[in-house]
Amino acid sequence: MARRPVIATQCQGPSEFLADGSGILVPREDELSLANAIETMIENKTAREKQATAGYKKAMKCFNKDHLPEQLQTLLDQLPA
Repeated sequence: MARRPVIATQCQGPSEFLADGSGILVPREDELSLANAIETMIENKTAREKQATAGYKKAMKCFNKDHLPEQLQTLLDQLPA
């Protein structure tokens, strides 16, 4: 997995994953916010590296191959019979 900073729009999936600061969320259809987020990542190496590291750690924790079968079973158990 690559260690890269993430900028995403505020919608269900990214909002849930990036809400803890492991990425930057911008409002949908807000070009100025997107441009500002990109500019921040380009200009601020410390923030860029911190965000990339936090995102990598979270991805490794959430998408660990040892936990995926358990997570999948939990989802399947929630489906109506």
